[in-house]
Amino acid sequence: MAREKPAGTLRLLGLGDSFTFGVGVKSSATYPALLEDQLLASEPQPVEVINAGVSGRWVDEYYLDLKHRGIALEPEIVLVGIYMRNDLDGPDARDHT
Repeated sequence: MAREKPAGTLRLLGLGDSFTFGVGVKSSATYPALLEDQLLASEPQPVEVINAGVSGRWVDEYYLDLKHRGIALEPEIVLVGIYMRNDLDGPDARDHT
């Protein structure tokens, strides 16, 4: 699933759960999309932010996503979306909050 990165492009990869993915909002309103818009308006070089958020993911799965899919996308920066209310409490916390 690797997409060839255009020469000279700064690529960011956003990993996370439903908050990164953007459940309940248009794809253009997710924080990775808004970040890309802001960077494109302020950076002299081309910028691409890839939203690799997956609803239902937990923190330990982000590493596996990066290892098995993300590295092939050649990101210079990896953003990890953490929801402080439940992501750091352990995998069982998501069923109780």
